[in-house]
Amino acid sequence: MIQPGRYEAKIKNYAVRPVKSGESAGMPAPTIAFSISPGSGLPEETVFWQGSFKEGKPRQFSIEALFHCGLVNPHSFADIADGPAGGALDMDRVVSVTVEHETGTDGKPHPRVKWINPQGGAAFQNAMTKNEFAYFVGTLGLQGELVAVAQKYGVQPERKKESVNDIPF
Repeated sequence: MIQPGRYEAKIKNYAVRPVKSGESAGMPAPTIAFSISPGSGLPEETVFWQGSFKEGKPRQFSIEALFHCGLVNPHSFADIADGPAGGALDMDRVVSVTVEHETGTDGKPHPRVKWINPQGGAAFQNAMTKNEFAYFVGTLGLQGELVAVAQKYGVQPERKKESVNDIPF
């Protein structure tokens, strides 16, 4: 059984099903089966996520999760009910899922997806462009330090040929 933690995953299947019990019983809920390979050499496992359209944060988190899974057209949202044949979600998109164990009705622990985030999560949001980073490399004087460390380890840095785009005007 897959251990709790964060994993990269791809959608294997999806549908909309009615919630079986609780205060949301009968309400439609998006359900996604994710394919996860938890580590090199380990077999693929399938874990499930069930969203909620209950008003408030559950609905907001579910809609955001669906966008992370590649939902691109909010006007054809109902296509989710057709599963992969409807094409509402991107079956090739890799996402980051947080897996937790939950006690099932049989009293045994079962893995389930609690959170769906874009691959890389918040750590890669608002990343700098190459030009922004190059500016900081220059202003912080990192180039000299990079060359010194390269020489220390016997790496011969190649000077990049300047192109017309590298010449400041």
